[in-house]
Amino acid sequence: MISLQLLFPLLALAFTILAWLTPDALLAWEYSTPTLLLILMFILGLNLRLQDFQRVLRKPERMAIGVVLQFILMPLSGWLLSLAIPLTNSYQVGLLLTATASASLLAPAFVFLASGDLALAIAITVLGNLWGIIISPWLIPFSTGLTVELQPSALLIATLLPVLVLVSGMFCQYWLPDIRQRLHSYMPAAVISLLLAMMAIQTASLVDMVSVVPVSVWLAVILLNLTGLGAAFLICRHKGMTIAEQRTVSLQTGLQAALQTAALANQISGLDASLVPSTLVIWQSLSAAMLAGFWYWQTQQQIRQIRRNQSVSTFEPGQH
Repeated sequence: MISLQLLFPLLALAFTILAWLTPDALLAWEYSTPTLLLILMFILGLNLRLQDFQRVLRKPERMAIGVVLQFILMPLSGWLLSLAIPLTNSYQVGLLLTATASASLLAPAFVFLASGDLALAIAITVLGNLWGIIISPWLIPFSTGLTVELQPSALLIATLLPVLVLVSGMFCQYWLPDIRQRLHSYMPAAVISLLLAMMAIQTASLVDMVSVVPVSVWLAVILLNLTGLGAAFLICRHKGMTIAEQRTVSLQTGLQAALQTAALANQISGLDASLVPSTLVIWQSLSAAMLAGFWYWQTQQQIRQIRRNQSVSTFEPGQH
C-alpha cells in the first residue's frame, strides 16, 4: 500500500488545482486558517521532547546557519533577481519585501513530513521570526528604499502564540504519553490533511489576484524559492551537516512568511506589490510538498537498503 506521505505531492497539486478552479466553495473557510495552524502546531508538539531541543542547543551553529541564510541569502537573491528580471517598480518592491521575510510558520510541518529535524526547524523558526522583528525596520528600508511602520507587539504575538500551542503539545505528550503512542501512526496523515486544507483555502482566497499576475512575476517567485531551497541545501552539505539538517535548513530558508508579507506590501506600496508574495504563497507550498514527498521516499529507500544489508550479513556463509 502506498504511503500517504508518498502521495502528498500529488494531493497537494490536486487540491491546489481544485481550489483554483472552484474557489467559491472554500471562501467561507478563509478565516479558519489561523485555527488550523494552531491545531497543526499542537500536533507537531506531540512529536517533540525537551531532549530534542537540548540536542539542538548543543550545536548552536546549526541554528545560526539557518537564521543567517534566511536574512542574507534570500535578500541577496531577491535583489539579484530584481535586476535580472524585467519587473515594474511595484513588483520589484514586492519581490524585495518577500525576500526579506522570515521563515513561514508552516515550514516545520513540511520538515516533519520530509524526515527532517523538527526540533531544529522550530528553533530556526522562532529565532528567525524574533530576529526579523528586530532587523526588519532597518532591512526593509535598506532593500526597498521605503519606510515602514511595523507593530512589533503584533508580530511578537503572531510568532509566540503558535509556539505556546506547540509547547502545550509537548507537555501533553510528556504527561500523557499514551496519547502520543496511540496517535503516532496517524500524525503524518493529520499533518498532511491540515496542510492540504490550508493550501486549498489560501489558493481559493488568492486566485482572483494571482490569476492576473504576469509571467515575469511567476518566474521571479519560482527562482527565489528554488534558489533558497537549493543554495541552502548545498551550503549545509558543504558544512558537513547531516541529511536531516540539510533538509531542515533548506526548507526553513526557502519557505517565506509570504502571506504576512502580502499584507505588509499592500500597506506600504499598494496592491501590485502584494501580488508577488501572494503568488509565492501558492507556489512555495507546492514546491515544499514535492520536496517533502521526495525526501520521504529517499529516506524509505535508505531504510530498506539498510535492512537488506543486515539480512545479507545475517545469512553470510559460515554463520548458519
